[in-house]
Amino acid sequence: MSKFYYHDGQTQQGPFDFEELKSKSLTKDTMFWYEGPENWQKGEIIEELSELFKPKTPPPLQTQPPILDTKQIVQIEKKEEKNIVNNNISAQQQKPSLVKQKKKTKPIAIVGIVIGGLITVYLIFIGIEILIVNNLNGGGGSTMSQTEMEAMYPENYLDASGEYKENFWGTKMKINGYVQNDAVFTDYKDVRIRVTFYTKTETEISSENYVIYDYFPAGQKKLFKLDIEFPSGTRKLGWEAIGATVNN
Repeated sequence: MSKFYYHDGQTQQGPFDFEELKSKSLTKDTMFWYEGPENWQKGEIIEELSELFKPKTPPPLQTQPPILDTKQIVQIEKKEEKNIVNNNISAQQQKPSLVKQKKKTKPIAIVGIVIGGLITVYLIFIGIEILIVNNLNGGGGSTMSQTEMEAMYPENYLDASGEYKENFWGTKMKINGYVQNDAVFTDYKDVRIRVTFYTKTETEISSENYVIYDYFPAGQKKLFKLDIEFPSGTRKLGWEAIGATVNN
């Protein structure tokens, strides 16, 4: 059997046989020399010393399974049953709160539906109002002011009424009428009146236009008089304001 020398980093030690090396503190990087090789070699590459550097693991520990006391087993089972019962009770106690929560959210949903319906009706109303204004404006996209509408459509703000009677000779009709200016901002003048002649059966015979040369302030009612000739067969009269000039 070979004799080995090793170097501990400071001095050379040996010679030792394999059994003697087992008691030394050696590693696989320790440098060795034995008869044969010309140079020193690391222990990990020397086959005869490979047993020195194998990792050493402890043998498996032989143990016996613990012996449970039957009383402990019964106590564990009772504890598990108690936990299951407590969990079931907790789950049942939580169910009513879920139901209450659903009941609370139901009125909120109803209120949301009602509010949504009111908003829809309001938007429809606004749309209808815009269409009406656009029609009054001739179908344009812009919105007219109150003053502009009064100036453009005076007939919408003038109301003609009154009474009439035939003169003593039966040649003319005498009208004692009134013109009401319902405009808010606009004063009118030279109001045009259309007089229509009817038969006894209220069949229209003809009509004539007359101008009342006077001023009609906004929000006021003013008297006018007309003496007019009437066609044959006339038994009734009717009249209306059909226009005017804006008094700037």
